[in-house]
Amino acid sequence: MLSKFRDIKAHLKKHKKLLGRREEKLAEKHKKKTPKYSLAPVLKDRYPSFVDALRDLDDALCLISLFAQFPQHLTLEIAKKDLETCQTLYRDFLLYCTISQCFTKSFFSIKGIYYRVEIMGQQITWVQPYKFNQRLPFDVDYKVMGTFTEFYIALLKFTNYKLFADLGVPYPVENFPVAQGAESGTGGQYFDVEKIQQFQTNARKLFDAANEDGETSVIDKAFQNTPEMQRLKRRMEASGKQRNLFGKCLFLLGRETPVYILQNLILSFGGSFVLQEEMPLDEKAHAEVMKKVTHMCHDRPLSSTEKGKEYVQPQYILDCINNLFLLPTKTYAPGIPPPAHLSPFIDNTEAGYLPDRQREINALAGIETLENLAEALSSDEEKEDEEAAKEAAAPMKGDLDSSDDEEANGDIESDSSDDKTGKTKSAKTKKVEKKKILSKADKTAQNEKIKRDLAKETQELGKMLMTNR
Repeated sequence: MLSKFRDIKAHLKKHKKLLGRREEKLAEKHKKKTPKYSLAPVLKDRYPSFVDALRDLDDALCLISLFAQFPQHLTLEIAKKDLETCQTLYRDFLLYCTISQCFTKSFFSIKGIYYRVEIMGQQITWVQPYKFNQRLPFDVDYKVMGTFTEFYIALLKFTNYKLFADLGVPYPVENFPVAQGAESGTGGQYFDVEKIQQFQTNARKLFDAANEDGETSVIDKAFQNTPEMQRLKRRMEASGKQRNLFGKCLFLLGRETPVYILQNLILSFGGSFVLQEEMPLDEKAHAEVMKKVTHMCHDRPLSSTEKGKEYVQPQYILDCINNLFLLPTKTYAPGIPPPAHLSPFIDNTEAGYLPDRQREINALAGIETLENLAEALSSDEEKEDEEAAKEAAAPMKGDLDSSDDEEANGDIESDSSDDKTGKTKSAKTKKVEKKKILSKADKTAQNEKIKRDLAKETQELGKMLMTNR
């Protein structure tokens, strides 16, 4: 690379000399022969395997998706050619993600749209900005960003080529599956649903064949119940739900909805969509399409609604994806403030806080939260304490009735104390088993309760022994 840079520098010096001599034709011919350098050896040295390249793809996608939204600017040295390459590369990567159905999570934020995909076991998370008119501030060094984009463009070219080669599709994609919107002028922006579904079926056959080849090796029974194998089973179940989440849904996307976001997610999770702009003008054809539509997605209040249709906002699609089941649509009606849009990238157990919306979703999904388990355990503890208090009060009455039967009562109380200690031990074992489910905060609270109960029991036993003496 250094030798190439030196050659380029010497070539540019000669070009300046020719311009100084006013030999413009020779200068133009000389400029066309400038030596070019390649970043392929740098990529090979930095990423020995393809998995290493996927791990470092987060920053590349963030920067390339940002440059894809930039306008052309001459003073800031932002060339149109670089912007077009960023747009094509990012579009091709999103196409692969929709074909392979590897989207796992998504989130609307103020910064942009967060995506997460899983490719070859590697989770890739990035932010895509919204499609607004960008105003470029002058206090940013765009030359540094340009050098990073040059490297990331080369990286994304290699990754796209490898990913599409695994699908058996030549790259760059010649017949890009884009809908031809002649009437609305949307051609070149949105995917063709039928073509994408054909690509998905072919890709699924390849993946299933690869899985069958991998399943030929028999796993020993001793390793089938390990936590690693259980994680793999959970991932397989989650991937099956992802592929068929919107399998019975046909969304009609309104004009104001962000189709460039929703189309990738709907198609990746097995659904299909129809644009309001591309609905047929013929009444019969329009009625046939409307019979198939299940969800009407709009982002503004509507004056009239049709029976048998579910009216939702765009947030509904992302919330269903993040929770892997279809949520009720009443709270997502257009014109009504939707429920809280929770981030799927935050672990509530680590944060130590469970939002109210997450409790509602867990109740709909049939998932028991830690707080419900803690309440059940506290009620069981209270019942056990009441039973122990009743049993402890029974022998105390026998001591007050007669002083002659102290020895017999002492034997009875010793037996009851032995029974109590046995019961307390059994209760403690039950508590230990139940505590494993709870979090750290709940464990500390339960430990304090247990200490108090033990202190009370020791005081009561001390009083009983003093009376026997």
